[in-house]
Amino acid sequence: MPSTRSCITLCESIDEACTQLLQHSFAVLRVEPESSDSLNAAWMASRNFLSSIHESHHDESCMTYRYRMIKDHALLGFNRPSPHKLLFRAFFSQGGEQDALQPWPSDIDSGALETSSRTLVPRLHNLLLTFHKMLKEETRVEDSHEVEERLHDANKRKRSYSKTNSFEENLAPCPLDYFLYHNRNEAENCSEHVDRGMLICISLSRHVAGLEVLSKVDGCWHCPEIITTRESLYEENDTGCSDFICILSGDQLVNSVGVGAESLKQNPGLRACVHRVRRRLSMARLSISYELRATEEAQSSKSR
Repeated sequence: MPSTRSCITLCESIDEACTQLLQHSFAVLRVEPESSDSLNAAWMASRNFLSSIHESHHDESCMTYRYRMIKDHALLGFNRPSPHKLLFRAFFSQGGEQDALQPWPSDIDSGALETSSRTLVPRLHNLLLTFHKMLKEETRVEDSHEVEERLHDANKRKRSYSKTNSFEENLAPCPLDYFLYHNRNEAENCSEHVDRGMLICISLSRHVAGLEVLSKVDGCWHCPEIITTRESLYEENDTGCSDFICILSGDQLVNSVGVGAESLKQNPGLRACVHRVRRRLSMARLSISYELRATEEAQSSKSR
């Protein structure tokens, strides 16, 4: 069960959010009005699309056939990962350029899902890039042995990155996910897991508390939406998406930041955040997730 006491502080700046994430592995950040508007537009478009399928106005098997694709072992488009969850996934690179073969469902939402996604992704992408840069600046403390080891391996790393010498050039296509959890029973909606990327941002619902995150500080589960539903600045916008997001550490973060053992001990939140969606929901829950990912080549080079 989630903790009744909460270590969650609602952050008003990226500085505050970085400090929180370095300890807990997650942070709750209020986004600026423009990003809040983009989240709401994408939330509404995806609700119209996913709800229409779930309510059987469209044949799901047909939708899966028409709007599902596996390319380079990556899943795109519409699918049902479990009996209680619908997903629509799009991959973007360079902070907004998407795969030309992306199967957008324009016949259902008149292009609203594609248009709103194109607007939203650059905002979330740039936010996570800024967040990652600040994390690197905050975690440069290393012991003398680690510094010596890094200097010894400098030439090797230079050769490894001779063709990709900037951080952004080492980014893989990044997934934008729309999840609809429609289960209200005791069956599992989304089990405990960590995400593959470096940083992940998840929209927080205004009405349905569902996301639970495990703190590295107290070892307890916390539900950010229990707090954020009382703190939104934009209550007049009657949508299910608040002006807060939850930023999580992903499995690639430690390598991408390049910290040593001493810095990792001081900043346990750099390790991937374990999270889940609670079993019983008060109503159907729709969330948006964007994941900043590094290429496998970049991760392999960093880990050597």
